Amino acid sequence: DWRGYHFLGAQQLASGNYDEAVALFEKAEALAPDNIAVLKLLAGAMVRANRLDQAASVLQRALAIQPSSQLLNN
Repeated sequence: DWRGYHFLGAQQLASGNYDEAVALFEKAEALAPDNIAVLKLLAGAMVRANRLDQAASVLQRALAIQPSSQLLNN
């Protein structure tokens, strides 16, 4: 279930383990590819892991899925 990976990824992100957070959020994304919350956290973890091009790509995909997403405006 994507929620487990999402939860674990959020824990790793909060702990400063950015690469591990990215890996967990990528697993969540594979199970829920259109989930804006997952994509936002994945992009955030990628920024913190200095994977800026990948983060931009994820955010562009999220905007394509839901152009008016309030999650992306925060």
